[in-house]
Amino acid sequence: MECRVLSIQSHVVRGYVGNKSASFPLQVLGFEVDSINSVQFSNHTGYSHWKGQVLTADELHVLYEGIKLNNVHHYDYVLTGRRQTFPNSP
Repeated sequence: MECRVLSIQSHVVRGYVGNKSASFPLQVLGFEVDSINSVQFSNHTGYSHWKGQVLTADELHVLYEGIKLNNVHHYDYVLTGRRQTFPNSP
């Protein structure tokens, strides 16, 4: 039986956090993983500098509506992350 996961987390180009660190291990364990990147940053915000985009609530809704229109929005699990804040971060 296939278990499906919707993972709504951050994504970084360099490093392994959020969806980049969660998707592969889940796939190895046999889960079918659909990922929505809540942010896309150049690297983890623990570095001195980073650049990127943050997905708005409206943009998230548009993506989910696209999944619903194709009737592939039935998930066994939803995995979400949270933004880690560091001293001196914006």
